[in-house]
Amino acid sequence: MTDGNLRVIFDSLYDAIIIHDLSGRILDVNKKMLSMYNIPYEAIDNLTIEEDLSASDNPFEKLPIIWKEVINGHEHFFEWKAKSYDNKKIFDVEVILTRISLQYQDVILATIRDISERKKTEKVIRQLSYHDKLTGLYNRAFFEKELQRLDNERHLPLSIIIGDVNGLKLTNDAFGHLEGDALLKRVAEVLKMATRKEDIIARWGGDEFAIIMPNTELKTAAKTCQRIKSNSLKVKSEPIPVSIGLGYAAKVVENQDIFDIIKDAETHMYSNKLKEGRNNRRQIINDLLERQVMLSDDLKYLTDVCLQLGKAYGLKDSELEKLKLLAQVHDIGKVAISKEIISKLGTLTDEEWIMVRKHSVVGYRILSTYPEYAHISNDVLTHHERWDGKGYPRGLKGEEIPILARILAIADAYEVIISGRPYRKARTHEQALKEIEDNSGTQFDPTVVKLFLNLMRK
Repeated sequence: MTDGNLRVIFDSLYDAIIIHDLSGRILDVNKKMLSMYNIPYEAIDNLTIEEDLSASDNPFEKLPIIWKEVINGHEHFFEWKAKSYDNKKIFDVEVILTRISLQYQDVILATIRDISERKKTEKVIRQLSYHDKLTGLYNRAFFEKELQRLDNERHLPLSIIIGDVNGLKLTNDAFGHLEGDALLKRVAEVLKMATRKEDIIARWGGDEFAIIMPNTELKTAAKTCQRIKSNSLKVKSEPIPVSIGLGYAAKVVENQDIFDIIKDAETHMYSNKLKEGRNNRRQIINDLLERQVMLSDDLKYLTDVCLQLGKAYGLKDSELEKLKLLAQVHDIGKVAISKEIISKLGTLTDEEWIMVRKHSVVGYRILSTYPEYAHISNDVLTHHERWDGKGYPRGLKGEEIPILARILAIADAYEVIISGRPYRKARTHEQALKEIEDNSGTQFDPTVVKLFLNLMRK
């Protein structure tokens, strides 16, 4: 084979090739090398790989050892950060150095392949394998890997914080999993704001987060928890406010089992959730109630009418207390309806009415989550049912509808008529009474309507 043919083959190879003499001087390169490094052929005579074609963050101290071993007949494979001749690009390469005989002379053959795309792919894979896709935080696999790495005397005291999101189940059940996902993302941002760069924050489970804090005393972990709680109150969050139950513990001596420390942090967290549970639930409910469309004076009037009608019906005190609570929270499900629909001046479309009619179901889901409100959740669910069975959401009729819901339906209708809504002008007291009387036996329980009319005409 002629030298010309060999040159054609040499220049058509996929990999960049550099031929050195044993002292490291470049003897020849192929076309791939010139294009990879963006270098003219005439520039190679006075070129050195280390000074001219390598990024500054390479382990240069290893090169003499590698070169010596290659001269002694050992092939060497390694990765390297290369740079283009014009300094415009830094890229990853893999290099194979081999000693061969070429034209009666021993030379060092460097085979170089650009692996930049592979490195990018590996980075994406690492990102996916060690990060939670939803929040962008580390996942449990990475958390446990880092826990193993940091679990030594050099990183003591090693503090652990465990957090559990309050209201996630409520958010998922009442507003859908997209809102639940949004809540988890907001929690992740709160945790990042409250922690240091060296802390490891991970999504530990569905609604649980964990933080590793190396070289951190227990009192510092406690202050971090306070910052998390403080930041939770500041962040804007709808429909559910950010609220996190927190617990912490610290490993201070090497013979402590780190998994016992995690258990201690979890126990502390659950203890705090138990103590704070009622307040957290009240905070979430109050936040939702504050967004109700009804003005406080109208709500007070509705409650008074309900209680008067309940007394006229002969309800016991315990039932009157339920009725009072029902009047105050019956429309809590409307937080799931967009403000545009709630405040729309014109007639609602069929699609908008479908959204509006979901509010009793949403209210039921919200209230059934909380022990303090679960006993009235079924009344919230049924307060838009009709006596003739044409109501929603279940199409109940007659006495299938709970009595508290039947009482509320009349009082609520009266309040809507006399107060008005964006889509409906307010009317007079007498007009309201006539409309309710006209719908006795169809929309409303006729017995309760009779009591209501007697009560309101006195």
